[in-house]
Amino acid sequence: MKLVDTYKQIVKEDKGCPAATQDLDLNLKNRNKAFKEYNYGPADPRLDLKQDVDVSAIKYDKNRLYTEAQEEDIFLTEKELKEKGNYSYWKKLADVYNQESINQSLQMRCGNCAAFVITSEMKACIEKGISDVESSLTEKAGELGYCQFLKFKCAAARTCESWVGGGPIKDEEVEERKLSKKEKKGLRKLEKDIPMKSFKKQYGKDAEDIYYGTLTNLAKKKY
Repeated sequence: MKLVDTYKQIVKEDKGCPAATQDLDLNLKNRNKAFKEYNYGPADPRLDLKQDVDVSAIKYDKNRLYTEAQEEDIFLTEKELKEKGNYSYWKKLADVYNQESINQSLQMRCGNCAAFVITSEMKACIEKGISDVESSLTEKAGELGYCQFLKFKCAAARTCESWVGGGPIKDEEVEERKLSKKEKKGLRKLEKDIPMKSFKKQYGKDAEDIYYGTLTNLAKKKY
């Protein structure tokens, strides 16, 4: 079976901007699908944060999210979150990922997903087609990027059930996207261990991209 490089797939588009970055109706259609089928949310990520943390200041380049002013523990405790509006959302997500607590799922955001594209070219596309409503989202849910899996403009501080670690996709990741020989060998092994059948059932026509995206990220981490 032909190996597909995750990052090459993620940034691969027809010439020009992805349609959903320019067509508001198409973007809303795809976003609504993300809400209904992949639990895109939460509605207001600011409710997860300590009082002095600005959602737009969150950094996504480490395993644990942080801000320059606060290196760790930017989120409320699970006990504190129970008094906020997003607790049920994170509890459901933790159950989906079979996690004992919500602490791990709190770190899994669009901003560090392997499908979250924020290259300079993609940012230009988003800026070109952005609406006033979407512009205001940066205050509520952080930087806008493009989700290559579900084909819509999503906010960095949100997440969904199709999350895959290893992102975001920035200019430097695109330039260094090739797998090492060891990683390619590991990817071949993962192909044998993890069947594509379940991905086809869940993701349909996008299954191959998501399958190899998931396996490639696993190979990068494991090998």
